[in-house]
Amino acid sequence: MENELPNLNKKLAQWAYAGIGGYGDPKIHWAKYMVVFKNETKEIEMEKMDTYIKNILQNTKGQMGTPFQWTYPSKKKGKSIQLKGKIV
Repeated sequence: MENELPNLNKKLAQWAYAGIGGYGDPKIHWAKYMVVFKNETKEIEMEKMDTYIKNILQNTKGQMGTPFQWTYPSKKKGKSIQLKGKIV
């Protein structure tokens, strides 16, 4: 799994951060931009989603060769998983 998942990192990040490939109308439900409030500077930053995901993929290390931490929701082990991703 650790050898194959990295091949899907871009699609996985697009789905997790922007909803791309998920349910809904791509024109209104898939994000084109990421808006982040920076606690340190009290500023709001906005980037195109492609740029944001490229940054995540280049600068974030997670589990199983992905930029995400993988876990189970409370009392749902074996039924579902959670992806935890950084906001940069």
